[in-house]
Amino acid sequence: MILARDAEQPVVTVGCWTTRHVQFNSWDKMILPLPFGTIVMAYGKPVEVPQGLTGDDYEALRLEVEQSIAAAQAAAEAKVRELKHETAEIPVSEASTYTPPPSA
Repeated sequence: MILARDAEQPVVTVGCWTTRHVQFNSWDKMILPLPFGTIVMAYGKPVEVPQGLTGDDYEALRLEVEQSIAAAQAAAEAKVRELKHETAEIPVSEASTYTPPPSA
């Protein structure tokens, strides 16, 4: 937040998920994408960090950024579930020629 304030740039939150991955049982639940998977990235609304904030203001902004990260992560996971559902319904004979529809 301080870096964004000093650089006068917004904080842009990002969430990502993959169709194929290994998720570690660590504090941050890190994932390792596997080959032949699709990675989906979702971006949140940029959050401006104005000059002259108090401690309480920083806390409110931190919560806003945290919620934006969670929303972007949820959007990426939902898109992956949608992609998996679409490809699961394809008949085997058509699977080699299937091209997923463009992302919205």
